[in-house]
Amino acid sequence: LIIDGTLYSVSEYHIHAPGEHTVNGKHLAVEGHLVHRSEDNRLAVVAVMYTIGSEDDPFIDQVNSKRFFRYVGSLTSPPCTEQVTWSVLRRVNKLFP
Repeated sequence: LIIDGTLYSVSEYHIHAPGEHTVNGKHLAVEGHLVHRSEDNRLAVVAVMYTIGSEDDPFIDQVNSKRFFRYVGSLTSPPCTEQVTWSVLRRVNKLFP
């Protein structure tokens, strides 16, 4: 992962259920976090959201209009490190029961 010229390598992957970010005010079923670290120990997280549903889900079609949004925040669990670059994918993946 390269952000603003800095190379980040994946160091961890974990999931949260329910998801932590919201889409149109709703928490989704599952959110995966790919935690990346740069050589100078900066963190970047790519969040991948999942919902449980059918193939024809109009709510999801509305969300997929752009690739991702990015902001600087903190880790969501201890040690709650700040200055973390978040990239939240707008594409919501579907899990089928």
